[in-house]
Amino acid sequence: MGRGLLLDPALARDLAALSGGLDRPDFGKLVLRAVSHACLLRNFGVFVVPDTRRPEPVMSLFAGELGEYRIRRNASESQAQPEYAARLAALLEAARPGTRPFDIHRPQETDARWPIYHRSGLLARVSCVSIDRGAAYNVNYYRSVRDGEIGQDEEAALRLLLPLVNALIVARHKLVGVDRFQAVPRRRRIASLRERKRPGFAALSAREADVLDALAGGRSVAAVALELGVSENTVRTLRMRSYRKLGLASLSELFALLLAEADRA
Repeated sequence: MGRGLLLDPALARDLAALSGGLDRPDFGKLVLRAVSHACLLRNFGVFVVPDTRRPEPVMSLFAGELGEYRIRRNASESQAQPEYAARLAALLEAARPGTRPFDIHRPQETDARWPIYHRSGLLARVSCVSIDRGAAYNVNYYRSVRDGEIGQDEEAALRLLLPLVNALIVARHKLVGVDRFQAVPRRRRIASLRERKRPGFAALSAREADVLDALAGGRSVAAVALELGVSENTVRTLRMRSYRKLGLASLSELFALLLAEADRA
């Protein structure tokens, strides 16, 4: 592989699709498809630290075959470990604007994280960190046991490709993800706008705001229904009512409205 990877027309097409799909609900799948040109990594998650002076990470984006429940459970258990804060602080210390620290970690059986990896069939974690406007974006990719060790050529290719992908992930977050009042999952963008009685958003019910926040975060109708404990038809009805109240016709129009609100904040 090496630098010739960046000349691969297939990779160029997938990077173009990723760049053009920043607001797509399946953006995470596009990330994994692009990264697969360097190395097969079946799962990934983005942990955003809105203020690097106070490292409180928020998992803002994830995709992969593990599914939402297991990815969130693994992240929660990892963050609860005493040494997690020290590891995160070390990562942030190494990261500076314009740099993207890269790390591969393979937990051993003596590692506190090993049970989490073992039960999920994971072998190693590949991390790439970006700093932008005082926020840190720690993107973790996970290698499955069945895919074997990451080879030297694969690692070299990842070192070239992941900074490019990270830049697009940061761009995605600027468009639809974690920023300012959007930073904490349960104090979500639309719920916050509703509580602040912003025009249009004030007319939403709490449940309608929850549905729009989940959809804007990239979840499918099925995933939102599971998370809120309602039927998929209920989610679609709440979405339709919310769009009508906000004068919208699509998720893209919702993103544009959120960007306009962010500019006013």
